[in-house]
Parts: sequence; structure tokens; C-alpha cells
Amino acid sequence: MEISQLRPPCLYSDSELLIAADTVDAALSELTTHNWYLTAEIESRGLAKELGAGDTIELLSLRHRRNRGDIRRDLKLTKNLPKYEAV
Repeated sequence: MEISQLRPPCLYSDSELLIAADTVDAALSELTTHNWYLTAEIESRGLAKELGAGDTIELLSLRHRRNRGDIRRDLKLTKNLPKYEAV
């Protein structure tokens, strides 16, 4: 589903509302996992230094306006991702 095709929630029936919420939740989970892998790859390649940032946390916090603490937590998590086969 394209973002431009999303209807306002007040226009959904009850069943459509629940299906849409389930679909969005699944999509967010997939995107979050993919973002963790992207962040880990940015870190491993040292792109922050190449682009003049002090570290990956600084690069992503400035580039994506994200909270530094959240990025730090995500980087720590990405180091442990290979331990989990399901991810």
C-alpha cells in the first residue's frame, strides 16, 4: 500500500481498521529490522568518518533528526543481531 493511497482512519469499517493496524504494524517491524541492518553496515564501513562526522551516532542524529540515545541503543542491538536466526 502506497502512503498516498492511505485513507483517513475514520473512513474504515471496524474490520478494515483492525486489518490496516495489523498491516502497518507488520510493515513497521520489517522496516525497523531493515533499518537496524543499514545502521550496522554504516557503522562497519566507517561512513561517518568519511562524511566528516565524529561517529555513526552523530551522523544519523544530524542526518535523520533522531535521538542520539535511540541510535546508540540500536547500534548496541545490531552487534547482537547475528545471534538471532529469526531476525
